[in-house]
Amino acid sequence: MPYCPKCGKEHEKAARYCPSCGADLLGPVEPTYRRRRDPGWTLAAGLGRGVAAFIAFILLMAGLGLAVGGFAVLSVHSNFVDSDGFIMSYPAEFTVDSYAVVQKAVNINIDTDLPIWIPDLGDFVQLKIVATNNDPSKDVFIGIAGVSEASGYMSGTNYHEVDDFSWNYNPWRETPPVIVYNERSGGAPAVPLIHSFWSAHLSGSGTQTLTWEPLLGNFWIVGMNADGSMGVDIEVRMGVRLPILRTIGGILLVVGLMLVLIALSLFRGVL
Repeated sequence: MPYCPKCGKEHEKAARYCPSCGADLLGPVEPTYRRRRDPGWTLAAGLGRGVAAFIAFILLMAGLGLAVGGFAVLSVHSNFVDSDGFIMSYPAEFTVDSYAVVQKAVNINIDTDLPIWIPDLGDFVQLKIVATNNDPSKDVFIGIAGVSEASGYMSGTNYHEVDDFSWNYNPWRETPPVIVYNERSGGAPAVPLIHSFWSAHLSGSGTQTLTWEPLLGNFWIVGMNADGSMGVDIEVRMGVRLPILRTIGGILLVVGLMLVLIALSLFRGVL
């Protein structure tokens, strides 16, 4: 028989308290904590993980796309520009037996829906034209003018309009463009240099360069011999400079990498 540790009286083994002095025979009971049993894979948990995995996948794909796009933009800006920062095309040969080659506004339309707070379109995009007359006895002329002025000047003139211009551009191999013309019948134009309506123009012997900051509106590009004679055979390269291109590329790259990191964190939580 056991004895009470307080008064020494004998008591039953199953007794909780001493029948003599009432002392607690078992002492203070320590609380017992048990870990909640894992219920395992449930439908609700499965749906939660599935949604998280799907969101992570979407973020990963979007992030990779933005990062690759940003890297491509930065690569183009770093490797495929001339000394003035223009991304230049390969030379294109414009050869016609009329008085001029015309690229109409439908293909070089300058968007007029830009916000009115833009102070100067030239701060965002600049164009460059490099032209050479393949006939060394003649000077080359390239002019840019608004639709109404250019169409008025070319009215009644025999010229070739560029109807289609397709180019499978390859930065590592020079490939000539495919040019389809639509001939307009008429006579000879006036000498182009005497007109003041040109928004920009180049003229001279050998290789001539024109840099133009676009204005809001629609324009024609006209290529001719400087003396207005028939038979145009000129080589033209065109380029564009986007001062904000590098900034755009950097933003795309940073945002893409951030999305990739978020996606990887979600995947880690799901797994």
